[in-house]
Amino acid sequence: MTFNKALVALAFGLALTACSKPAEQAAEAAADANAAAAEAATATAEAAAATVNAAAAADTAQVAAQVADGAAQVAEKAEAAGLENVADKASDVAQNAAEVAEKAEEAAKK
Repeated sequence: MTFNKALVALAFGLALTACSKPAEQAAEAAADANAAAAEAATATAEAAAATVNAAAAADTAQVAAQVADGAAQVAEKAEAAGLENVADKASDVAQNAAEVAEKAEEAAKK
């Protein structure tokens, strides 16, 4: 779980940093955050599924849901600040994380 939290913190840090930079750099940082969050969530979900550990899969689902919620909040704030590119990227992070959460929940039920 510590690894998950570190990756979540990294993704959020990149996304939040994006909100304080010029629009072009913000979009790039948000894209990097999206990629990092997606890779981390996918790797964690795959690891949980590979071990066929329902508890690990449930933990992964919870972390991915938290990432989705946080990214949605970043998207709202970026949109309110007029940073449409950042808002779009953060929305992508939220959607990807929600999909990972769903897959991990399915793995936890197996």
